[in-house]
Amino acid sequence: MPLVLDGIEEYLGKVRAGEVAPELPPCPLIADTFDRDRDSLIGVTHLLLKPRFVLGDITGFGKTPQTLVAFGYLRWREPTARLFVLTRLSALPQWRANGHKFLHGMRIELLGYTARNAELDKAARMDQIARWTAGEIDILISTYHTPALDWSEPRLLPAQPGKRPKKVRDFIFPPLPPFLVVAFDESQSFRGRGTTLYPCVTGLVDRSRYAWGLTATQLMTKIDDLYHLYNALRPGMLGKKEHFDERYKTRILLKRRGSNQRFWKVTGTRNLWDLKERIAPYYLRREKVNRPGIRYKVLMPAMGTEQRKFYQAVLKQYLQGAQDTGYLTAGKLAVQTGTQPDLPKSTILTFAQFAVDAPVVLGFPQIPSAKLDELVEYLIGDAEGQKVIIYSRYEQVVTAIHERLTDAGLRPVRITGVESLKQRDAAQQAFQTDPAVTCMVLNSAGGEAVELPAAEIVVFYDLPWSVGEFQQVLGRARRRGSAHSTVLIVLLGTQHTIDERSLTLLQAREKLFNDLFTVDLTDPTLSSVSYTAPNDAPTDPAG
Repeated sequence: MPLVLDGIEEYLGKVRAGEVAPELPPCPLIADTFDRDRDSLIGVTHLLLKPRFVLGDITGFGKTPQTLVAFGYLRWREPTARLFVLTRLSALPQWRANGHKFLHGMRIELLGYTARNAELDKAARMDQIARWTAGEIDILISTYHTPALDWSEPRLLPAQPGKRPKKVRDFIFPPLPPFLVVAFDESQSFRGRGTTLYPCVTGLVDRSRYAWGLTATQLMTKIDDLYHLYNALRPGMLGKKEHFDERYKTRILLKRRGSNQRFWKVTGTRNLWDLKERIAPYYLRREKVNRPGIRYKVLMPAMGTEQRKFYQAVLKQYLQGAQDTGYLTAGKLAVQTGTQPDLPKSTILTFAQFAVDAPVVLGFPQIPSAKLDELVEYLIGDAEGQKVIIYSRYEQVVTAIHERLTDAGLRPVRITGVESLKQRDAAQQAFQTDPAVTCMVLNSAGGEAVELPAAEIVVFYDLPWSVGEFQQVLGRARRRGSAHSTVLIVLLGTQHTIDERSLTLLQAREKLFNDLFTVDLTDPTLSSVSYTAPNDAPTDPAG
């Protein structure tokens, strides 16, 4: 049973009904730095009300402070309460910093690190767990993979092929605090029952008094993401997986070629109104207040003759299984894959995107990139002097963009998954405060735990596969307290290529997202963006 503060249950019912504004009594553990306005308190009150809850609040205040403050109230009334935070490596310092900023007297440590961020071995990590359980540490912050590896049975360690943990019983959980509160930051990280993280997460949920999922991107690409998230936090809430598929997916039964085996092919979704009603009581997603508006701009240059031939050669060789076309006898692409046509579709799409974004990534620096040329022209022209975030899915493309902008005389900084925490913080600080640093180039790792409210423009050099990731990147600039009234979203692509298809796909996924969640439709949506390519270039051979 959840801990209920004095008289709060009836009060929170009125808050959810909109009858009263959220208000919580003063707590000596909460610092004055916590902004006790309606939008920050409503997330805290929901976390206190529901012992199993998903906070997708995007008010611009942040899920991290609201989670820490909610724990502060629990810790105030229940001294044995202890918080275990699972997050991404890049977010560890932010959680620790916010813990000290918003809470008084809390002993906070990063699992596996000393106070000076030196890494610890497994024995030292297990000692930290023991001290935390004994009450010497109040808040322990960890990456997802640390407990998943440390607590796996020795015979099932991932280092042994074919012995990956698949069930909760494959983990040896150490003694944990009796009043355990677990926060799963960016909880889409463990979606999918086939992952090593999933049984570790469900085991922690079973042993906790409160378990909170923190994500504004719970729907990444398909509704299966929702099922796995809620099945971990509230087992059985959405029924068995086969019943879920039958109720919420449109499917056709097909026969595999050359065999009698049959399989279901998903063609769409249905009954989304019912799914929306079932998850609504356990999920809070409110639109940001006091945030900049958005507007769109589309830049779609045409490829030059040489790049167009190269792009078509990549597609012909790897999509259509053609023999060597003359372009691919050298360079990284040939070295990596030879001339094998039977490659995964995702790999083929990645090669196609590299050919469009920056042929230099594939080992062909002599082939120009229309997108890179357009980006440089835009930054030194229309966007001169403005702070610009530039996003790409790929770390290799981020590197190519960073080098090209540096050669053009700009001073870009970058955040991907390869920089140290110190380098990451330095890049963020430079972008925010140095007038000469006007460009931040980042990938998906840079879309997490980074606040860049100085940005006036967000350029999507290529598009993410999910609406959630799109919003997460955009959210780096659309922060509470931003000095700008509007953020310009620039969709940069190349005519008659994979970029056009990526936009169409993301627009379709946005519709699914909007059908499931309450969204602020006062802002223009991706679906409102249209682009008709001229007929002066050949069609994309990807077909």
